[in-house]
Amino acid sequence: MEHAQVISVLREMHLFKELDDAQLNRASRLFDEVRFEAGQTIFTAGGKADGFYIILEGEVALTHRINDQDAQIDVLVSGDFLGEEALLLNRPHPTTARTVGPTTLLKADPRKFHELIVAFPQIQDDLYRIIQSRHFIHTHRFDWLNEDEVVYQVRRKHIAYLLVTLLAPASVCLIALMVALVGVAVIPPVLAQTALLVLAGAFFLAGILWGTWNVFDWSNDYYIVTNQRVVWIEQIIGLYESRSEAPLNMIQAVNQNTTFLGRLLGYGDVIVTTYTSKVPLRHVGEPYQMVALIEEYWHRAVRSYQRADQEELVRSVMRILGKEEPAPVSPPKPARQEKSEGYQEPSFWETYFSNIFQMRFEEGNTITYRKHWLILIRKSWKPLTTMTLIVTALVIYSVVYYSKDLKFLSPTGLIAIGMMFIVLVIFPWWLYNYADWRNDIYQLTEKNIFDIERKPFGTEIRKSGSLDRILSLEHERPGFLGYLFNVGNVVINFGDAKFTFQGVYEPARIQQEIFLRVQQLRVQQQKMESARERQQMLRLLEIYHQNANSASNEKPAG
Repeated sequence: MEHAQVISVLREMHLFKELDDAQLNRASRLFDEVRFEAGQTIFTAGGKADGFYIILEGEVALTHRINDQDAQIDVLVSGDFLGEEALLLNRPHPTTARTVGPTTLLKADPRKFHELIVAFPQIQDDLYRIIQSRHFIHTHRFDWLNEDEVVYQVRRKHIAYLLVTLLAPASVCLIALMVALVGVAVIPPVLAQTALLVLAGAFFLAGILWGTWNVFDWSNDYYIVTNQRVVWIEQIIGLYESRSEAPLNMIQAVNQNTTFLGRLLGYGDVIVTTYTSKVPLRHVGEPYQMVALIEEYWHRAVRSYQRADQEELVRSVMRILGKEEPAPVSPPKPARQEKSEGYQEPSFWETYFSNIFQMRFEEGNTITYRKHWLILIRKSWKPLTTMTLIVTALVIYSVVYYSKDLKFLSPTGLIAIGMMFIVLVIFPWWLYNYADWRNDIYQLTEKNIFDIERKPFGTEIRKSGSLDRILSLEHERPGFLGYLFNVGNVVINFGDAKFTFQGVYEPARIQQEIFLRVQQLRVQQQKMESARERQQMLRLLEIYHQNANSASNEKPAG
């Protein structure tokens, strides 16, 4: 690869975004081009650091030894880098790196890498942040990540912002201490002095609790950038949890806003804008670096799709020109019976006996969600409370009747009346509320989502929305019970309308499942659209090629 091409590759990477042309030229000369065949090992876990690598072409699989077996962790592609952790932390490689196919890399040996980070310390800072993010992901569990999703960076709000939020509670504690000192030194009466000390102690405790709350609130908010999306996770322990995200292929712009105080302390806001919504990354450290990171992976995702489409077009053109044999056709797979889109009518068994309290179940490609059983309790607390009171009253009356030798009314007759009332009134009342809870469902198919509300013996309201029109997804877990029982809402924004899956179990999982279906549908639609455009171009080329051959054949011999 020519030197100018190497500079072009480095310029697209967020690590080198702040370097000017002269600095890029200096940095590029620290790398040497190396090539590997498919299946070759670049370095092994436990091996000594031998260099910093940047992938130019190809893929590299990172594996880790678990129970005497190699478990794949990530697959790195063009533009990614590896080897920095062993060099910066002066320790053996934590993973094994092997090429998936023929791969070309840029390599800086340990001496040149040291020269690179000394000359450009901001690169070292960025690499440390990436290493911290990698360790964070390995020690924290995020079930909503896809199997092929690679996390590039995890950020919290800047530590300086936390210190700013601690100024107010610290001031409260300081004032409380001053009031206590004044009470001890100036106010002589014991009663007044005690009251003042108690008041100062209460304010001091309030300041401590306020500051502790701010620390926990700061530590549970995360900003995550993956190869598929930008995610903002907001948590308030015991009260609230939500997640907002922007798929990379939906991003329209990435902007940066900073205040005067933020510029002094090194933090600001990064606003990721999609078609109609925004994902704000508030008070993030080094916001310009975060913008560069998001833009790199955003543009990389676009280029990856365009490159795949271009390669397919080249292969098709070569086949028309007769310069490439068509790919072997694999045997056709058995045809799958397609099910009609929409609400799946349940069978008699499912309606009355199966999935009695199940809140999520699948039938083919359709996932059905019910509201959490806490919603059932809220709906049916009146009949349950009434039944409890009746049973309690009957028990108490029976005990009093036999202990006091009362002859007013036999408990047997009273119990019979109570049981008849429970069976004929209370149980149907509860059963109606149960059916009302059971009939409110949300469904996710391959192309649509459905919100279905049906009153027993009453009306049915059915709303539907197409997955390809979804612009943003959010979920929240409000309240202590929501956090304790993992119950919340999933908000699906269509731009002109919103769907809300209310009171569902595991809202983060539901959001993830919808996101995955949206991604699959959009990829499928993009491929179909590209295939249509490609077929039109190929048809024109084929006609031209046929006419050119005909003209060549008809040309008289000289």
